[in-house]
Amino acid sequence: MYCDSIDKMVFSYFTSLTKDEINYKGTTIKPVLLSVSPLIFRSFECLEMCAGCCPTFSLDYLTKDRGDLVERKITLNNKEITIYSDLQTDNKGKHCRHVNKKGRCAIHGYQPLSCDLELMKATIYKTREKNYLTAKKFSRGWNMLRVDGKRGALCTIGSITPESIIETRRKIKLLRLWCDHFSFNSWCDEIIKWIDKGNIKKPLDLDNNQPLNFYQYRIIK
Repeated sequence: MYCDSIDKMVFSYFTSLTKDEINYKGTTIKPVLLSVSPLIFRSFECLEMCAGCCPTFSLDYLTKDRGDLVERKITLNNKEITIYSDLQTDNKGKHCRHVNKKGRCAIHGYQPLSCDLELMKATIYKTREKNYLTAKKFSRGWNMLRVDGKRGALCTIGSITPESIIETRRKIKLLRLWCDHFSFNSWCDEIIKWIDKGNIKKPLDLDNNQPLNFYQYRIIK
């Protein structure tokens, strides 16, 4: 089933990270407290013959580095933001056009942000009192369609390693570029500072219940 990856970005990652109110597609998203789990640094492995998380969805970038990308406008906070996408509307297959028969990505290293962030997950609760950012397996991974025609994502979660910490920091920096591009203030800098200080064994609680021009962050005891 086709979906627009920007919807996922806004209603998941942007919603969890924003310090500002966001208006998108008739929905108002208000900033609340964010808790970043140390589990966000866990490593993971993507196995062959899977690609369960690679159905047909839009592949979105901030710059046009490939000839097959088209310019489009995304309206957020009543502003039009330019991005470049392979919408894949012509792809009639069940998986992304760049997935090969072994379930591997032919553009790995140039994958769009929505792909790059897996398995980093933002948990958004309807009560909107607190959101959570962590790394975990897909909640409905058992139902994901693999390239071999079977169901069930094969990805595995591993331990925290120096390499996985560096990789998580890279992803947060990339998220910061997207937040800046969409012109709202985010918690990305605070998360990066937390990583750089090295005290990442306890959750990071980012308090959005302050006036929007003021923030504080603390480590949960």
